[in-house]
Amino acid sequence: MKTNYHANLIPGSSYHLYNKAVSDRKMFYELLCYIHHNPIHHGLAKSYTSWSFTSFHEYVNEYRIITPDAIFKDLGDGDLLVGEKVFLEIHKDFKINYKERFLNH
Repeated sequence: MKTNYHANLIPGSSYHLYNKAVSDRKMFYELLCYIHHNPIHHGLAKSYTSWSFTSFHEYVNEYRIITPDAIFKDLGDGDLLVGEKVFLEIHKDFKINYKERFLNH
């Protein structure tokens, strides 16, 4: 079931929030990229790494609070280094194809 939420996070503005079940791997990774891309989309950052308030750093920095090993293993079919490379590639691809995927529907 899809639920539509409406929130006023900044005075004078409004955002629509959606609650949607993640149904498969592809959707999970698209949502992860979508979340990381939001500051770029809204003009708050020029790149994934230039926004301080993102979990993206937890996946790419040497000093991490969370351990992304499960994500990297999944993306790399068990190989952490391959998974980390795939993680960066899907984010790069997402940024390039964002308008095609989400704004033309």
